[in-house]
Amino acid sequence: MTPLAEEIEGVLSEGSDVKYYSIAEKFDRGITGRLQLTIKDGKIIWCHYDEIFADDPANISPRAFKKYYGESKYASVVYDEPSRIGFNVQIDALNEKVIKTQNLFDLEGLPATGASVGVYAQNQTMDHSAHQNIGNTTHQETTHSAHSRRGGMMMDQVNNLTPE
Repeated sequence: MTPLAEEIEGVLSEGSDVKYYSIAEKFDRGITGRLQLTIKDGKIIWCHYDEIFADDPANISPRAFKKYYGESKYASVVYDEPSRIGFNVQIDALNEKVIKTQNLFDLEGLPATGASVGVYAQNQTMDHSAHQNIGNTTHQETTHSAHSRRGGMMMDQVNNLTPE
């Protein structure tokens, strides 16, 4: 056995009371949304949402996004969300709220959600990001309203999961 295999053999044979769930759904424009949850004792202890561009640039629109083929929006060092606060700020806030509220549907108070797309609760991180992205809001309304709808559909499916 290799040293690493020997090291983790005991952990793997013990089992765990932590359950991992992942769900992905293809959306239009060449994007796949992916939600990952870790649940312990019936509670969400880790949550991460991301969107991944299609592997083939021909499946991605608008044209400006084709260069991101195969990339994760969250993990990309070159992707820049066409909103005033950025994808990672939105997703970090969503992930934190889901863990805190244990509710996959409660988007109230999150950045760039609500009746008026782009409205967000102010804080220093978001304000800093907003100032960096000023003038880069051309796709703001479409992007965020679509993300909210898609995220809600996917989260609805995950809310129906029950831990084993």
